[in-house]
Amino acid sequence: MGSGRCAALLLAALVAAAASSSFDVVQHLGTKTPYDYLVAASGRESGSGGDAACAPIVVNHVGRHGTRFPTSGTIEALYELQDYMTAHRSELVSEYAWMGEWEVPFDMSYEGGLCLRGQEELYQMGQRFVSQFPAMTSYNPNMNPIQCTCKPRTSQSGNAFGFGMLQNTAHVSKCQYYPFAITSESCDQDTTLRFFSNCPAYQTQVLDNATTLEESQLYAAKYVPQIQQRIADKIGLYPPAEQVSQMWEACQCDVSVLFEKGQWCSIFEEDDADILEYVEDLRSYWQRGYGIPLNYQIGIELLREMVNIMDAVLTDDVDSDFYLTSKLRFAHAETMLPFNALLGLNEDSEPLLASSPPDVIANRKWRDSAIAPFATNTALLLYNCTGTASVRLLVNEKDVKLPGCEAFYTAQDYCPYDNFKALFAGKLRLTLAQLCQE
Repeated sequence: MGSGRCAALLLAALVAAAASSSFDVVQHLGTKTPYDYLVAASGRESGSGGDAACAPIVVNHVGRHGTRFPTSGTIEALYELQDYMTAHRSELVSEYAWMGEWEVPFDMSYEGGLCLRGQEELYQMGQRFVSQFPAMTSYNPNMNPIQCTCKPRTSQSGNAFGFGMLQNTAHVSKCQYYPFAITSESCDQDTTLRFFSNCPAYQTQVLDNATTLEESQLYAAKYVPQIQQRIADKIGLYPPAEQVSQMWEACQCDVSVLFEKGQWCSIFEEDDADILEYVEDLRSYWQRGYGIPLNYQIGIELLREMVNIMDAVLTDDVDSDFYLTSKLRFAHAETMLPFNALLGLNEDSEPLLASSPPDVIANRKWRDSAIAPFATNTALLLYNCTGTASVRLLVNEKDVKLPGCEAFYTAQDYCPYDNFKALFAGKLRLTLAQLCQE
């Protein structure tokens, strides 16, 4: 079956599943949400080309890797769940006796690697990308660099995207494959895509600071016991909170990798999914988002690189005979959440807390399922709009107005570049070296 036919069937199945029930657990999977579900649920078309009066000059793109196999930490947690359920199999009611026989379906040798679903997500995205920006088929590794991080799943994602983008553009083999280059920096030197792992102050003040987990832990302590009791009423066994978390991880893996919603996900009700999703969102909000300014300020070198690329085109102030017309980057959720917060996206009017009112929680903008699914992506695009340099922002392939620039938007709904530069002038005075000093 061809990849296009496979993708069409997949999207049709996802849309049908979403329409068949008001509660769909896939809407609550946080950073484990498959990108193809987001595409299907939003009803998007393949990306439009923007306004005809504006011509793209530079494409700056950064995205998360596609749907992957669980990492080693998750697989180890699933083995703990397997051991627990095996030890308590005699307490399970007959309908859920399968839990006592369940075995972890993931091989540790594939941990963290891009699964078939993730490969398809990035391949299809690459095809949509080139349909929106046809000039990208004129690939030149010097003018159109592709960068990943030190993790294989990001280079796999770049490969899948590049193959979709450049398929049928050259003369290598029957599929007219165009070989393309992907570069990366070592884990401990990457300050543009892995800034989160190369900032001592962030490690000390955030990741090693137990107070950043307080809101998530407070909310879990209050509401997870309700989930424990509901599960006990179903399966005949009252699971500890740790095993509830592992069951949720098993559900997330079932859906994202195995296309399975009838196994571990079947024990969770909508209220359960709402609670567990918010527990995870509180964690990311206080460790990767607006909860602490340092979380997103350390993404400044990525923004600076994008601005420098656009400046070089406009000023022609370059050290060689050419400038970059695009740069594609493939990274992680830990890259995307801070970077989008640096841009001012998905900011709630008040901090998210364990004690936030139900309406604030229900209507929050900071929701990992929507803003940080697998393969989530953000692009800052420089356009020439009848002589005026302007910036177009795409988030998950959709046009989004840049917060703070709305008053200056042109008729083409793009932000004039001068206003864009002014908007971020203060942030661009920051440096990672300054921010990360302890």
